[in-house]
Amino acid sequence: MFSRSGLCSMQFLFKRRVSVQNVHQTRWIGKVVLESLESRSILGVRGSDAVPFLQGLITNDMNHLLRGSTSMYAMFLNTSGRVLYDSLIYRVDEKVGQHFLVECDTSVVEQLAKHLNLFRVRKKVEITKTDMKMWVAFTAQNSTHDQSPNIALKKADINGTLIFKDARLPELGYRLLTNSSTVLNDLKTHFSDEIDSPQNGSFVQHRYSLGIGEGVINLPPGKCFPLENNCDYLHGVSFHKGCYIGQELTARTYHTGVIRKRLMPLIFDQPVDCGLLPEDAEIKTMEGQTVGKLRGYHKTFGLGLLRIEKVISSQLMIAGNTYHCKTFKPDWWLKEQPIKN
Repeated sequence: MFSRSGLCSMQFLFKRRVSVQNVHQTRWIGKVVLESLESRSILGVRGSDAVPFLQGLITNDMNHLLRGSTSMYAMFLNTSGRVLYDSLIYRVDEKVGQHFLVECDTSVVEQLAKHLNLFRVRKKVEITKTDMKMWVAFTAQNSTHDQSPNIALKKADINGTLIFKDARLPELGYRLLTNSSTVLNDLKTHFSDEIDSPQNGSFVQHRYSLGIGEGVINLPPGKCFPLENNCDYLHGVSFHKGCYIGQELTARTYHTGVIRKRLMPLIFDQPVDCGLLPEDAEIKTMEGQTVGKLRGYHKTFGLGLLRIEKVISSQLMIAGNTYHCKTFKPDWWLKEQPIKN
């Protein structure tokens, strides 16, 4: 026999799987979706001091790229350990013209360039803003429990296109970096699979369904911490490298094991139109207890920075009692780390 609490948990999990499946029943399920990412831009960092220069500024370890990896997730922090910019960093061949390419939110590319130049003193490093265009190729699944499919690639160097696996999760597919004049049809030759035309915000909805934040909307600069935004779970922080800006608080938080809030996926009962919910809207339980803040939404999915132990198996509400949603622990979260009170 199930206990009452166990039955409630089973009912919650059942509703969660059905909700994810129903929301994803669109014509791009199981197909490769290729979408332009206008919200992301690229800075080039090259020079003989590029590795130690970036090593002192990011949460991850540049040695991963030196030892064979071609892409890496990382965050730039301020001196108090709060996130300034999230980034994917790519290693490219010398002949391409850059040692490393640093991806960031388009709205803060100028600020990141200033941040990098601030610490460039006496270092042999050149920082340039590129006009490269960002694309993403991914395959959405019917539920969060489906196994991530393989995307069949042909040659990855056609017309100078650079293709990298997303270093965070296999479900996020591939990043494609092209010149500014590239259009969708130019990229279809890279894939053996059928390519579907994207719907507006397809990748954002896909990210939110997985519980993954990206850019200043989901990770407001100076207002959040890397571990609260799952940087550790997404392979974006090294606890074995040397010093970097913001390291002290990040390391202390990790070693104490006390991370009470994390960025989590939200599933709304009904699609929510853009602009109806304010940024940083409070998320509450049905009893009125505040358990977190909204960090972005798109139709039926969203993200919330939530107190983990307060929200699992709970119905949540936003903007008074107007919008209802639920959350869950994503399958890609590490299971061996308990919540400490």
